[in-house]
Amino acid sequence: MFLFLFVAAALSAECTETQYYDQTENQCKNCVANCTTCFSATKCKTCTSGHYINPDYQCVNRPTIANCATWDNLYCTSCAAQYYLKDQKCESCTSNCNYCNSQECFQCTSGYTLVKNGKSCVDCTKSENDADCGRCPLNQYFDTKLFTCAACKTNCIRCSTATNCFMCGGDYALEDPTNADSNCSTIANCQAGHVYGDHCELCLTGYFLNNGKCTACSVGCSRCIDEKTCIECSSSFKLLSGACVTSIDHCNRANNIQGCLECNEGYYLTTGSVCTQCSTQCSSCLNSTYCFRCSSTHYFGEKEGECIRMSSSCKVTDQYGCLECEYDKKLSDECEKDFATDKTINCTTQSYGYFLSVTKPEDGSALVYDKVCSKCNPHCKICEYNSTWCSACNDGYALKEDAEAKDAYNKLTGETATIYVCEVKPAECSRTEMGYCVECIDTYFLSGVKCIQCDKSCGSCTSPEFCQTCNSATDTEGHNIYWRPKSFSDKEGEAKGKCFLINETASEYGLDKCAHYPTTSGCSNCNAGYYIHENYCRKCPERCGECKEVGDPTETSDGIICTSCYNNTYISTETNATCLACSTIDKCVTCESTGCHVCEDSYSPSLDRLKCTKVNLALILPLSIAGGLILIAVILVFIFLLWRRRRRTEKERETEIRPFRVSSDLELALLSADNEKFPMKMSNWTLDFGLKSSKAIVDTAYTQKLDIMNSSSKTYYFEFLINPSHCYELEINPIRQTLKPGYAVSVEFKITMICTAVVSHEIGIVAMDVDDNEKETAKLKLVIESDLSTKLDHTELKPIMPPIGEGAFGLVFRGTYRGTEVAIKKMKARNLTDEQQKEFTHEVTMLSQLRHQTTVNLIGAVYTEGEIAIVTEFAEFGSLSKIWGKNPIGYDLKVKIMDDLAVALQFLHHNQIIHRDIKGENVLIYSLNPHSSVCGKLTDFGTCRNVSERALSTKPLSTGIGTPTYMSPESLQGTSDYSYPVDIYAYGMVLYETYTEKQGYENDERFNQPWMIPQFVIEGKRLERTEGMPDNYWNLLNKCWAQEAEKRPNMSEILETISSWGLDITHVGGEIALKKVDMDKAEGHVDDKEEKKETPMSEEPKKVEESKAQKLDLSSPESSSQ
Repeated sequence: MFLFLFVAAALSAECTETQYYDQTENQCKNCVANCTTCFSATKCKTCTSGHYINPDYQCVNRPTIANCATWDNLYCTSCAAQYYLKDQKCESCTSNCNYCNSQECFQCTSGYTLVKNGKSCVDCTKSENDADCGRCPLNQYFDTKLFTCAACKTNCIRCSTATNCFMCGGDYALEDPTNADSNCSTIANCQAGHVYGDHCELCLTGYFLNNGKCTACSVGCSRCIDEKTCIECSSSFKLLSGACVTSIDHCNRANNIQGCLECNEGYYLTTGSVCTQCSTQCSSCLNSTYCFRCSSTHYFGEKEGECIRMSSSCKVTDQYGCLECEYDKKLSDECEKDFATDKTINCTTQSYGYFLSVTKPEDGSALVYDKVCSKCNPHCKICEYNSTWCSACNDGYALKEDAEAKDAYNKLTGETATIYVCEVKPAECSRTEMGYCVECIDTYFLSGVKCIQCDKSCGSCTSPEFCQTCNSATDTEGHNIYWRPKSFSDKEGEAKGKCFLINETASEYGLDKCAHYPTTSGCSNCNAGYYIHENYCRKCPERCGECKEVGDPTETSDGIICTSCYNNTYISTETNATCLACSTIDKCVTCESTGCHVCEDSYSPSLDRLKCTKVNLALILPLSIAGGLILIAVILVFIFLLWRRRRRTEKERETEIRPFRVSSDLELALLSADNEKFPMKMSNWTLDFGLKSSKAIVDTAYTQKLDIMNSSSKTYYFEFLINPSHCYELEINPIRQTLKPGYAVSVEFKITMICTAVVSHEIGIVAMDVDDNEKETAKLKLVIESDLSTKLDHTELKPIMPPIGEGAFGLVFRGTYRGTEVAIKKMKARNLTDEQQKEFTHEVTMLSQLRHQTTVNLIGAVYTEGEIAIVTEFAEFGSLSKIWGKNPIGYDLKVKIMDDLAVALQFLHHNQIIHRDIKGENVLIYSLNPHSSVCGKLTDFGTCRNVSERALSTKPLSTGIGTPTYMSPESLQGTSDYSYPVDIYAYGMVLYETYTEKQGYENDERFNQPWMIPQFVIEGKRLERTEGMPDNYWNLLNKCWAQEAEKRPNMSEILETISSWGLDITHVGGEIALKKVDMDKAEGHVDDKEEKKETPMSEEPKKVEESKAQKLDLSSPESSSQ
């Protein structure tokens, strides 16, 4: 049996699933319909879908139940997804539920979440389902019992129950951060909106974070790290080492955030904004060991930043060594020697000269001077290149040419020059100065620098051919040997001739008729009957007793007049003054040389003694009496007229200001005033115009009234005496008046300050007794101080000589004003012409109105006649073109200076002003540190012009304004249609010169004629790029001096380009866009030397700049190389 079953099973295994094994036929046969598997032809094991096995093992149709997934024969055991079985029916689940029963859902479809304790499925990505999904908003939590969001407690935004809180909202925080059940409360002094969780993240100004709370900073501190470390002070304080102070010692410029930004001259900035004094060898420095500029007694050494003290033998030094050595320097340890006599004349000092030795480089470049002075040869006072190559000698020595040294000098310098050495002066030279003979011994004359012997007849001469004076030699009797007639001495040059021997020419020239022995000058007096002709004697004419020569002979006169007569004769009044007989005068008895002295009876000589007149005594007495009476009458009439005129004047004054009767109170006040001996009393003896605690405003009038009273018993006339002042104008009304006893008058004093000054002057008052003419004097005190203004008192300016510069109209001095170092531009002319006055007023106005940190600061101006000047801040390093070759200028510093100049021009153009004279001389240098806030400032606004539409409609632009080297092509062509690009072109030229450190067209043979530069520029040509110039620098320069004006960039674009270079420099702050100048006050002064400024400033025109923004690419790729 088992074997049978085993065989049957093996055979049935070969049948398919839908077949059975028929044992009778030993083969596989198919199951009946609706059977999936079967035992036999009539018995099924499994049925196809939709059928079930009945008790007879037959597959019959089962009842239809929609969405049934599994069956147990006739019964549905489970439904499809999203359905559940109920009463052999598949009921639909709630929306989006995969598996559920009649009460709840067990699983939701993908993307949905089971909520409400199985009641529904929702999409938790949608905000409207936040509450169902347990995602509650701020201020709420999910209530697990109610399955909904419930409110947190007050001011809490994150919580898990109604009683706890993990984060407070708004400006609230947990009172106890360690206890979630604590309440939310505010954090004192925390910035609104900056409270997070249990702590504040940003406190109010003046507080800092301390464990999540806000604690007050120290006094004056706006922001701090802790109680001791402030990082920003309030505006009235400065930051110093983490503390806030009102001022920082030795700091020139500071703010409330960074502290000290720049120290005073002679100090440097250290950690904590502290200014520390530079070492004695520095006048400005980077730190204790590195000098930016040496003091006046030091210069830079070989090591960078090191300053070395100059030696006592150096006279003038700059920052890089000695420039000029001392000469005539005395050393106390050696003796002074008179080399002419070879004797020691002073054993305390000896003079020496010093020089700078030179070295000639092998490459043939410029000579290199030593920084230290070397001693000259002892005979030399001044020497150069070599100790024996002298250009001046000590006293007792003279210069002598050295032929051998001439060749050595040529090899050293490549130039030809005469070289001298010092030798003992020649014997015929009595005195030398600087190596040259300046005085010869007697009988020698100075020819150039040599002494030549005169002729033996000469006492002194300037040539061997003639004498200046005669030899004063005498014979054995002490008489002079030589002389010369005056006619020869008065001649010039060789015509003077030599001197004569007296004994050989005595008879020829009448020297034997001299009243004394002749001297080298001839005769001074002659014997009687002779006269002096020139300096020798001639005989008088027969008509004279004695005579003198009065002139040269003429046709009518021999030039001789008689001086005395003899034998009862007198001198006539004729031209030749002949002696005439006394009988020629009628009635004359006796004559002398002057005329008749004795006449006949009843006759007397006339006043000229040339005639005798009869005397009539009867008329003398009546005429004398009549003349006296007439004179007395005239005097009385004159006195009456003077009295009447004076009385009329007094009455007119009395009607103008009527005196008033003094009250008892006023009389008491006047009697107690000062100057008790003065007959007139005043209510106050000091004029302060009510400004005891304030200052007067310049150009504003102030008045003060004083009462003056006559307290005496006499009538007095008073008058005030004032001296004119350049500081103020003072009016007194009345300035003079007559007061009767017991009367008073009010005097008004009106003063106008015309410049900033402190005045303490005295005003005199003179009172005169009308009856007795006795005078008394008193004085009033005038005390007033004016407030600061741009009008200065010239007496407060202290210029230092000599001038440091000179222009067409004035000299520039370095000086001080009230302790501040300033530059003083003083006009040469004492009185300005109308044209000069316009230019002066224009420049002062522009300096006053165009104030900016990159333009030179105006201190003020002096308007006093003869002292007219402009005063500005002083630039220690001078102009940009003056520092080339004198101070080290790195690339960063060059760009910093040009950046400052660009900011200044941006400021001008922003206010519709073109400068028209941009050049290196008009850029002043204030610092050589590229990290300073400002290194260069623009100056000289005399050529500025307003280019607003209103200004141009009133007055077109003038042509030919500026310096030709810096003028743009359109300016050189004489057009008046130009604008801001002319400044851009000039800026480009300064860019070029600043990099090359020399004038643009200097020492270039192509421009040896003045007209060649304009022609070169107008043709579109430009100077060549110099070696080493960076690409970005050259690209910017090329765009600035573009031939077409519209292709040049504006100043804003230039500043953006320089900023993009990323150099280590300090850029000027960005307030430029906000700073506008109100030029209404300056209207009438911006002109082309003759025109007035018309309009106030407005927005910078952008008709050119806006169109260029797309055309120009200033930030070129090459700029990245820098």
